[in-house]
Amino acid sequence: MKGWIIDGIAKESASSILLKNSRVYIATRRQHYFNPKRLLDFYRLQNSNDLLFMHFRPFFRFCESISARNVRVFITHLDSERSLGPKEVAMLNRVQRLIFQNRTVLDFAVSKGVSSSICLVGHGAVSERDFYPSENIPSSRYVLISGECKPRKNPKLVEEVILDNPDLHFVIHGRGWEEFFKNNKPSNLDLLPFDKIRHPDLMRNASLSLSLVSRFRHSCCVLTHWFCN
Repeated sequence: MKGWIIDGIAKESASSILLKNSRVYIATRRQHYFNPKRLLDFYRLQNSNDLLFMHFRPFFRFCESISARNVRVFITHLDSERSLGPKEVAMLNRVQRLIFQNRTVLDFAVSKGVSSSICLVGHGAVSERDFYPSENIPSSRYVLISGECKPRKNPKLVEEVILDNPDLHFVIHGRGWEEFFKNNKPSNLDLLPFDKIRHPDLMRNASLSLSLVSRFRHSCCVLTHWFCN
């Protein structure tokens, strides 16, 4: 998960509370096993007393190889409804704490047999200094789409939504979309290269936000509220 959002959560959460931690990147692909640094990280994994796995799949793969007293697992979402079979539930029930990013995933895990006593919800956080609500309804009229253009985000579905709503103005703020729309950009679409500083204002001034959600391998688009009180 190096360089992914989960990696960013581990880094920024620790720095926000001045916590010094050690991040270990364990091998998940065949080519990783030929990297000496990954082998060193695996040694550190085996000899740690306190561990927080930032994804459940590496935990499932390596849980039998670790002897840490305190193990926690952070679960943002499940790849499919088959992610938690009896074997996986048994492994999760052996840890000290399971941290879910939302109540829906927590309730699903409990329904599969995960002990509710070790579960809690750890909602993602945002900077209130940067992301604060508008005092008034935005005067501009556009639907904001954020995120990188990746296959799991189903860009063809995004294109269909834009083409099916020619009377709406869409703005995509993210990386990779210029290449996708290189030869067929709809007239009701503006593409903006991602700029972290600009993003809060784009959200506040949008009429609607169209979220790209990958849930159980089926991408969908979800329209959300006005950005105002």
